[in-house]
Amino acid sequence: MEEKKRAEIKNALAKHVVTLPDGTSLPSLGQGTWYMGENPQVRDKEIKALQLGLELGMKLSPTITNRSCLDHPFE
Repeated sequence: MEEKKRAEIKNALAKHVVTLPDGTSLPSLGQGTWYMGENPQVRDKEIKALQLGLELGMKLSPTITNRSCLDHPFE
């Protein structure tokens, strides 16, 4: 992804936040992990997608109902 597009996404995420009762601010858009870790053939793509989202400022919203993702922590 080109740098200009990354900057646009980061700025958009920074503008749209939710503030929790304890004062913690989070982007209003996050990443879920539903169905991740179920198909070993796409593991690398899943890791790259999560890493990109985190680099852009998203937070991770793990869905622990799929415990297989805990067997292989993301780098």
